[in-house]
Amino acid sequence: MSRLASESLASGGFHAAFADGWLMAQYVPATFHGLRVLHEHNAEHVMWKRQADLETSFARRALIRLEHHRVRAYESAIVRRFDVVFAVSDEDRRALEALGTSPGAARLLPNVPQGGLLDRPDLRPPAEPVLLFLGTLGWPPNAEGLRRFLRSGFPALRARRPDVRLVVAGGGAPRWLERLVSETAGVEYAGAVADPEPLYRGARAFVDVGLGGSGTRVKVLNAMARGLPVATLTWGVEGLGAVPGEHALVARDEAELLDMLVQVLEDDRRWRELSEAGRRLVRERYVPEVAFAELDATLVASSDDLTRNPGP
Repeated sequence: MSRLASESLASGGFHAAFADGWLMAQYVPATFHGLRVLHEHNAEHVMWKRQADLETSFARRALIRLEHHRVRAYESAIVRRFDVVFAVSDEDRRALEALGTSPGAARLLPNVPQGGLLDRPDLRPPAEPVLLFLGTLGWPPNAEGLRRFLRSGFPALRARRPDVRLVVAGGGAPRWLERLVSETAGVEYAGAVADPEPLYRGARAFVDVGLGGSGTRVKVLNAMARGLPVATLTWGVEGLGAVPGEHALVARDEAELLDMLVQVLEDDRRWRELSEAGRRLVRERYVPEVAFAELDATLVASSDDLTRNPGP
């Protein structure tokens, strides 16, 4: 990979090298003198630190803390090599600045939802009390959050609303999670889905119980863009600028989350308010022409600068 990147950039004609992700940063050669841009999808060291804090096993916590220190050292080294480092949220941007980016180098390049979701017609509140979790099930924050919710939160919700159902969808589920889903009353495992539209249409709310992580959650943006009301713990809307109670139902703990889920299951007027407000937030902030404006400006400025000062 290093050889291919070096040969390609040495062939000439490039104003910028764009490394998409922290693990690709190492392949931008030191000999490249154009604009060096790094896109950090997460502040990775923050994610590992949070994962360590969530672990209940002493051995796993110690191992993940070791990994956090390794990741932090690598991430600190790479961000210093780039002229511009894009983060997906202000929280991540500040975390990367603390690693020692050049002054003004850390900038914002938000995630955007799946294309086309905003173009689809408005949803209507379905009569069936169905909740949806759709995400990468092999991702530890998702898997651990579901484990806890299925063992305590969802059974408690079923005690209040015996007819409520939960659909768990996404790829990469570990076997233990598949077993837990199959053993939990009222839960359906949909697995990986090519087209989630039927799931969005059939659900009353999107529930995000993922824990930890960093960056912003594309699955939450997707649900908002489609107009499906979102109920989540505070992690779920971190970095999105969503106002709790307006754009999404945001709970401080599991008990409050259950109260909010009952509310959105039973109140059609509240359902419509959340559906409309979520789509409005995405239209205002998370469409490409808005979200990618800083990237466009950075690349145009670099091109203009090299045109005026072509160098050797």
